Amino acid sequence: MATTPPTSPISKASFTANTYNFDPLVAGDTISQSALIATAAAIIPRGTVLYGPAAGTPIIGTTVLTPVSGTGVARCILAADIDTTGGQATGIVYTQGKFLDTAMTFSAAGAASDVANLWDFGVYVLTVEQRSGLLVPMTGLPATGGPLPQTIATTDAEKHQQKAETLREEAKKEDALGHKDKAEALREEAKKEDALYEEAKRQEAHPQHSATASHSQEKDDVNKDKPKVPVQNPRH
Repeated sequence: MATTPPTSPISKASFTANTYNFDPLVAGDTISQSALIATAAAIIPRGTVLYGPAAGTPIIGTTVLTPVSGTGVARCILAADIDTTGGQATGIVYTQGKFLDTAMTFSAAGAASDVANLWDFGVYVLTVEQRSGLLVPMTGLPATGGPLPQTIATTDAEKHQQKAETLREEAKKEDALGHKDKAEALREEAKKEDALYEEAKRQEAHPQHSATASHSQEKDDVNKDKPKVPVQNPRH
């Protein structure tokens, strides 16, 4: 009796579903290990920057780490909440990897200082670039400690863009009501906002150039009323 040849599993359609939990702190591969966490006045939250020994001294299970700046250098990030109000406790820390700044708690030395030190040890602090979603190194970090603000301030360019969109929507409503002149005036205002948006974007992209141009204009304004002194040829 002939047997049915086996069917290759590759030829069969199949579907799988997996559940992924978003981690607000981890942005890539990490390396973690245990260490001693120093006594603190309150529960230390996950994502806190911890200070430890200087470069050249590895972190081991008996290394004491602390969230207090000034007692070593920023070395790693706490991987889970820990209660050390009753004394030192063993905790898990991230010693290398990529992390999101918005889920971190920085020391009194300030976010900028902590991040600069962490990068020297392979702990890369990143931020999500607006619109693109790309992870990029954070620039312009504050010199203060604690958690970073969770909202990003609206830029001047975005304000002009939003206003232009609002004006266009109002123009459509006026068109529907038969108010052609008013609708046209609103569209003209929207065009002005578009121009302001483009200028603001240019200044945000090249802040140094804009500052130089502004300084040059200020110098021109100051000197415009001064009498012109003829330049003499140094050879005469």
